[in-house]
Amino acid sequence: MRTGLQALSFPILLFYFLCIYSIYSIFLIQMTRIKALSSKHLVYKIHENDHRPPHVHVEGMGASVRINLLTLDVMDSETEFSRATLNRILQVVRENRFLLLERWEELHG
Repeated sequence: MRTGLQALSFPILLFYFLCIYSIYSIFLIQMTRIKALSSKHLVYKIHENDHRPPHVHVEGMGASVRINLLTLDVMDSETEFSRATLNRILQVVRENRFLLLERWEELHG
């Protein structure tokens, strides 16, 4: 007779995993308020009740940076992102600028 996890079949384990992942995802979205964009290693966020100018927070790989949505300037004097990663971030923000500005206005008026 098997006990514990050995007694559970693969479909049941998969079901439990998906339930836990769904709950985690909901918690993450509530904590960040809005997950505007994301990639494999980066999360793009706009916080409620944040200060102006309109900007997006990008976090991942142990680093973070804020990008001004009006000028596309980096708002932080220092970041742990490499120059190549920062260029990719700026490209994503540039390509999705109007979506991000629209979400900013929805949250901040």
